[in-house]
Amino acid sequence: MKNLDPRTLLLFFIRNFFGTAYIIPFWFIGVFILEKLWVNTLVGLSKEFVILLLDGSGLVFLFLLMLGCYYWGWLTFSNFTYELAPDGLHIRRGVFFRHHVHIRYQDIEKAELMINQYVARFFQLYTVHIISRELLNTEGVFQQKQNEHIVGLSSEEALSLRAELL
Repeated sequence: MKNLDPRTLLLFFIRNFFGTAYIIPFWFIGVFILEKLWVNTLVGLSKEFVILLLDGSGLVFLFLLMLGCYYWGWLTFSNFTYELAPDGLHIRRGVFFRHHVHIRYQDIEKAELMINQYVARFFQLYTVHIISRELLNTEGVFQQKQNEHIVGLSSEEALSLRAELL
């Protein structure tokens, strides 16, 4: 079983953070609404203290959001493995629900090296995109093509994996 490049952890963190960053404006809208409601109802607290309290809790929320994104990225990274076995390529991934994908070598139609220019420039990481052909099973029903991605490979590892698959 092979794991991904450790730099992929940072890539997963960035993807998770930008995927959840839409929550932050809702926090500030909530702070604005609560400021208007609380300042008029609380007699003992000054307006500046209420705003400071809400903004401070916003910083704590942002820290917890970043910590959660890092932890989820680490779980995603640590639970993604692939293996070149004699019967085909085995990919195992998933945090809550584990997925095991088995693609036989003779069913692989294409194995492409995908390069995201920003990821390749800053992290030197590449993706291998594997496309399998449509198959006819024993009942005469077509199985659809499988599109699998193995993200976070170094250039040497991506090129060698592509060469072995083809």
